[in-house]
Amino acid sequence: MGGMETQTRPRRRQVVARVREAIWAMKDPQDMGDLLSEIRSGMVDLGIPLLYCGVNLVEPQTRPPSVVSHSMNPQGQWRRLHSKGSQTVLGFWQEGEVVYRRDLTHNDPYGEGAIFPHVGCIIDVPFSQGTLAASSRQPNAFSDADLELLQDMAQLLTDGFRRLDELKVMAARLQLREQVWQMHRAEDIVQVLVTLRDCFDTLGLTYTGCGLNLIRESGSFVTHSLERGSDWVESPVAGPHPVIEQFWREKRIVYRRDLQQQDRLGEMRWMAELFETPVRCVIDVPFSHGTLALNHTEPDAFSDEQVELLQGLADILEEGFRRMDDLQALAQRNQALEQALEEKVVLLKEVHHRVKNNLQVIPSLLSLRTGTIDDPTALRSLEDTQSQVQSMALVHERLYETEDLARLDCAKYLQALAEDVFSSHGVDPQRIQLDAAVASHSVSVDTAIHCGLIVQELISNALRHAFPDGRRGTVRVESGPLPNDVGRLRVCDDGVGLPVHFDPRTADTLGLRLVGDLARQMNSTIEVGREGGTSFQVQYPMDSKGE
Repeated sequence: MGGMETQTRPRRRQVVARVREAIWAMKDPQDMGDLLSEIRSGMVDLGIPLLYCGVNLVEPQTRPPSVVSHSMNPQGQWRRLHSKGSQTVLGFWQEGEVVYRRDLTHNDPYGEGAIFPHVGCIIDVPFSQGTLAASSRQPNAFSDADLELLQDMAQLLTDGFRRLDELKVMAARLQLREQVWQMHRAEDIVQVLVTLRDCFDTLGLTYTGCGLNLIRESGSFVTHSLERGSDWVESPVAGPHPVIEQFWREKRIVYRRDLQQQDRLGEMRWMAELFETPVRCVIDVPFSHGTLALNHTEPDAFSDEQVELLQGLADILEEGFRRMDDLQALAQRNQALEQALEEKVVLLKEVHHRVKNNLQVIPSLLSLRTGTIDDPTALRSLEDTQSQVQSMALVHERLYETEDLARLDCAKYLQALAEDVFSSHGVDPQRIQLDAAVASHSVSVDTAIHCGLIVQELISNALRHAFPDGRRGTVRVESGPLPNDVGRLRVCDDGVGLPVHFDPRTADTLGLRLVGDLARQMNSTIEVGREGGTSFQVQYPMDSKGE
């Protein structure tokens, strides 16, 4: 016999290993098919005369506790059903002892022969979540070695279900924390509370009522109440209940396991006003903003593991409410900044408006002076200065009309400026035409002023020198963006062109010197063309600023 047992022992270890793998492969306690197959095939491989095998899971959260059986028949088919002998199985589980009914024909203390007419013996081995059951047609079919194997498998079930519980708790906590991370507004705390309720359901946490008692810095008190199967309901209260405030300040879990046996805080009286069925036990878990409270109509309804679970959920809830505070503070700061920005925008618009008005006074003063000057050179200089000041005033006028007070659309500005220059020179539009090909692009104020002064100077030069003796022609202004954040500005005409020996880059005229200086301040140079008239081109960085 000892030799046979020695030969069987390695096979038993193999069976146990296969069952362990099946248990650890489970993702859900209800996923029993592969596990039962391994248990059955292992016992059959070892020559155990097995008829049925099953796992009876106790659901203690129901009132009264129920038993769900996962059973596999001799053909290897399994099914899930509520056990006919649930109270019997529940008793085995609560006792925590192996119960072997060796011969149902002669000794049937639980009346199982009528339920299982072809069964000779049944054995139930308790584990943490229920019992592992096996039956045989023959009486006394299971040896001590078989019993030892079943006990080993039951311990594996305990370890496996403990792992499933841990995974479920980890998943619930992760789900709640992810909901906290997804908060973008203070109001999103509502969704965190919904997820908390879902976590209770996922973890099989039963309760009659749940309360989230929030104590605010202002001294006000808000309770979010939840009954099982319903939604959260917010109810403001004049002030925090002294009992709850005491729990919160003590910062420790307070579990009143049976209020009928001990009600040192007098809670049953005021709870009777809130619940139709008398509350027997209450637990308050404090966190940064108040307490998370659950109650039940049954005494001592929450296990030590569930108390630990509630503490973990309350810790994550604290993260959510701290994030809510941060988001509220951020929203208030953003609102203050937006208000300050609006005030600065109004102020800056007023500044641009006043600068424009002041600049427009200067051309008027210069215009008065031109009437007293006879020198043509001095008169032209005053007129050029007058036009330059008007071009700068136009920038501030455009800024006053836009939302962005730091940049403006160069196309609209140059179009209006070119038309103003033509108008100020009194050009006959039938003789000299303006052709503006300007593409929309945004530039800084400094860049706009530089481009405007260049356009004003070059158009003025073209109108004065390119079309003598009534010559007809066109002045063209081109502007737009190029790749790599480069802007392009080109002013050209089809007039008589520059003198053969005239080099604009070395010319000593005030206007062209000004154009060259402006181009250098924009980190650019002037390119001059002579084909079909005269052209001046500048390419500049779009974010360039005048020095």
